Amino acid sequence: MRTHDVPAAALLVALLVVGGARLAVANEGRYVTVYVTNARGERTLTRKVDLDTLPTSEWTGTDAQYDRTMRMRGVPLEALWSASSPAADLDLALLHFDDGLLVPVPFRDAAYMKRAVPRVIRANTANVKTPMHAGELVALRRPPTREDLRPVTLHGNKVVVKDAVLPSMLPSTRGDLWPWRYADSLYEVELVNRVGWIARFDAGSATTPGRDVYVGSCVLCHAVRGVGGTMGWDFVAPYPIYSDAWKKKFKGENPDLTDDLEREELSGRTLLRIHVRQRAGEMTRSMPALRGMTELEVGGLWKWLQAQALVAPR
Repeated sequence: MRTHDVPAAALLVALLVVGGARLAVANEGRYVTVYVTNARGERTLTRKVDLDTLPTSEWTGTDAQYDRTMRMRGVPLEALWSASSPAADLDLALLHFDDGLLVPVPFRDAAYMKRAVPRVIRANTANVKTPMHAGELVALRRPPTREDLRPVTLHGNKVVVKDAVLPSMLPSTRGDLWPWRYADSLYEVELVNRVGWIARFDAGSATTPGRDVYVGSCVLCHAVRGVGGTMGWDFVAPYPIYSDAWKKKFKGENPDLTDDLEREELSGRTLLRIHVRQRAGEMTRSMPALRGMTELEVGGLWKWLQAQALVAPR
C-alpha cells in the first residue's frame, strides 16, 4: 500500500465503524425477547420480536408515565407474545427494562388491560417538541420525580399505559411508588404463572405477610438471588440484607448516619425502616421514600428478610 493511501484506508475503516455504530444505535430498542419461565425458574425462549416487523397503528392517548396526551405509533403490548399462543396457566407478564426495573402486568385480567391499555411505541408522531424517532427516544422528565436522582433515558421503544396503578401494588405505598415513571426501554418479556412465581419467594408460612409486602413493592427494583428487579441491590446475594456485611455497606453509603451508628448498634429492623421510609443518604435517594408503609408491614418485611436469608437456593 502506498503511503498516501493510508489516510484513505483509515477513513474507510472509520466510516465503517461509525456506520456500524449508527446502525447499532438505530437498532436499540427494536428487539424484545419473549420467554416462558416455569415454577422452577427454567426459561424457554418463545420468540425474538422485531418491533419494526409488526403491523402498527396510530392513536392519540394518555401516557401515565409523563401524565400527558400524545399521538403515537405502535402495537398493543400483547402483540409481543400473542403469536406464541401462551399456555392458559400463564397469566403474568414480567416486563424487564434496560435500567433493571421489573413491572408485572396481569395480562389475563381483562378489567386491568381495558383500564391500562398497555402498548409499545416506536415513535411519537405528533409532538415535535418531544422527538421519539426510532433509536433516539428522549425522556420528557429528568429525573422522573423530584426525589429521584436517576434520569430515564429511552432507546427506541417505550411502553405506554393509560393507568399507572398496578393491581399487585401494596395499597399503603401506591401514593409513594409509581413504577411506570422509572420505566425506560423494554428489552424482555417473561411470561409466568403468577401463583408459581410468587411461591419462589416463600420462606415459610409465618413470613407470608412480609413476602406479600416484598411482592407488592420491593420486587419492582430488588431481587432475591437474582429473581426480581435489578435496579437496586439483591436482598440476599452476595450477602443477606442487614447482615454484618450489609451494615458495613450501609454505613459507608450513609456518612450522615455514621455517628449514630457508632454510638449505638441500631437493629436491622430500624435500618430497614430508615431505608424504606426515610431514604437516608445520597446513595438511596434514587429510591422514593415509601412513607405510607406501616410499622406492621415493615416488621413483616424484616421477618421475611431474615427467613429468606436462610432459605436454601432453589
